[in-house]
Amino acid sequence: PNGHAPIEKNPAKPSLYDAGRQFIAAVKNNRPFQLFVAAYMCLGLGLGMWGGLFFIYVDAFLGLGDQFATIAVAGMVIGLLITPVCYKLTTLLGKRTTWMISSCVVLFGVFYTGTLNPGDATVIHLLILQTILIAGGVFGGVIAPAMLSDTIDYGALVDGVDRNGLYFSIFTLLVKMQGALGAAMGLALAGWFGFDATAAEQTERGIFGMQLAISWVPLCIASLGLLFIWRTPLNDRRNEIVRQRLKSRFDAKADMEV
Repeated sequence: PNGHAPIEKNPAKPSLYDAGRQFIAAVKNNRPFQLFVAAYMCLGLGLGMWGGLFFIYVDAFLGLGDQFATIAVAGMVIGLLITPVCYKLTTLLGKRTTWMISSCVVLFGVFYTGTLNPGDATVIHLLILQTILIAGGVFGGVIAPAMLSDTIDYGALVDGVDRNGLYFSIFTLLVKMQGALGAAMGLALAGWFGFDATAAEQTERGIFGMQLAISWVPLCIASLGLLFIWRTPLNDRRNEIVRQRLKSRFDAKADMEV
């Protein structure tokens, strides 16, 4: 937007109350950041439920706990191989589209989790599952911070204040919160339906509870994230406009200080 004041790089340190008011005002005016938080939290809570139950799912539900180490190592190798592809695909399709596609891949993996049943699943099924989840998860892990930076630039343009540290602090809090909260939700839901990780055999209700907690409910929650990603207004063209306007503002301030 034109006519805003130059960005204040080193504002006076406000009181805690003033800092809270400034952050609320910044978030209120930064719709891309609001959509980013909504998308990231929906996806994170869904994957937090899945991740919090995955070992119990493999060990106590499918009875393949002795293969868990193999699956984990395979996941790390897949992640290393996928990472370079992430950059190239993001450059080709753009961050928003790539995040949307990778999230769909993750959601398919969560759905696939719910189709595996005790006695029928093998280590091959788990390797397929791990490949799907890691492939989609690596892309999301790389793209999300980059999209956060885009929303920070937009906020700096609108408000004229550089709040990078504050935004990334909130992002760090979201990362910690969604995993812990998602895992707690998953464990509570599976336990409420009677799933017992120490039991030799599970009841039908317990089996249903595990499938509900690790697949169907996380799938519903995480799917909401796709809506918020799609509604994100920032794309490569608009991000470039934001960067050019910020550069012009910095140059104008530098000329005034000379």
